Amino acid sequence: MAPPGPPPYTHEQITAMTSQEERIRAYAELKSYIARLKKEKEERENAQARGYSANPYHSAFHRKRGGYGHGFANKPYHPYQRPTTHKHIDATKSREASGSESPLPPNSTAPTNDHSSELRDLCRTFTSAGVCSRHGCPYVHDPDKQAVCKRWFYKDACPMGEQCSLSHEASPHNAPTCLHFQAGRCANDGCRFAHVRTNPAALNCEAFGNLGYCEKGDKCAELHAHECPSFANTGTCRYGDECRLGHVRRASRMRKTTRLSSPAGSPSSNTPNRSRTPEDMVTVEDNLEQITPKAGADHEPRQFTQQADFVPFDADQ
Repeated sequence: MAPPGPPPYTHEQITAMTSQEERIRAYAELKSYIARLKKEKEERENAQARGYSANPYHSAFHRKRGGYGHGFANKPYHPYQRPTTHKHIDATKSREASGSESPLPPNSTAPTNDHSSELRDLCRTFTSAGVCSRHGCPYVHDPDKQAVCKRWFYKDACPMGEQCSLSHEASPHNAPTCLHFQAGRCANDGCRFAHVRTNPAALNCEAFGNLGYCEKGDKCAELHAHECPSFANTGTCRYGDECRLGHVRRASRMRKTTRLSSPAGSPSSNTPNRSRTPEDMVTVEDNLEQITPKAGADHEPRQFTQQADFVPFDADQ
């Protein structure tokens, strides 16, 4: 609404009018002008009482559609402008307002629900990507607990520089485990990988594989690697080829997984182990019966062709 201009008529102008109709019309326009000024003044005072810094000549009930520059009182849109409320906070406030005391004994602690446990966990998106656009996200957004920038870590060249959302400082929390240090042959003084001793048969850390950050740091007994922990530990992944993490096939892990998945005593495909019954087995006594002659047998000399193991050369014909 445009700011009000000067009054349509002054008292001197109305007095100088000679026609009665002109005077009545002038008085009506002047009263309408004064009523409009009073209404706009009330609207401005109500808007200021509600905490809005509106244009002094802008109606508090006049709004346009859209987010940027067209909201209430020309305030710009911001995704984090609306307050986040939680049920357990509202319940605490209502209990304090009512003045009722907790029925729990003084030495006992209140049970924690699932929502309160979520508040202690790191946000997966913010920790791994450095940005979280979820409105009212209940998880922790800690800028000091972020995954390392892979371009800076592996190539030492990040086009974002200081504007990068990820961390440019390697630590045992966000750096993979140095495999050369594990083998005792890492001679790089500026190695950015974590020099931590772990069990060679240890599983991949799920927190580090999924988030790129492990809160245990050098105290973690598992391997830190930029790989899919589910595929590295079990050989399978529910996302398959669409998994955003790397699927690395290692022969030692695959052999270990095969041994764990196959039942004990099961035959292998490369080493046949067919069970043999006592009837099929040839014992030493059977061999002796075939070699040694039986008692009372004929000891007359026989020809070479009459022997039991004789095979003629023309047998195939």
